[in-house]
Amino acid sequence: MIALLASINDSIASIFLVGILIGGALLAQIGEMSFLVSFTAYHASIITAYGYNVAICLISLTLLCSPLWIIAAERQVSYRYP
Repeated sequence: MIALLASINDSIASIFLVGILIGGALLAQIGEMSFLVSFTAYHASIITAYGYNVAICLISLTLLCSPLWIIAAERQVSYRYP
């Protein structure tokens, strides 16, 4: 009976872990809203032109790399939890 409960707990924990890993990969990108936030901060003189350019570069890189993060997370999950 204890072994059955332990296996049920392990399977439930692995289901939640899979969801957490995939969800984290999906949320890892900064998003399109950051373009608007950085633009507004630049025009409100909160950040400099250099800071605005750095923000645009970082946002673009995360949007470009996010499909790779998602694919890597899915592969990692399928490797660990077949």
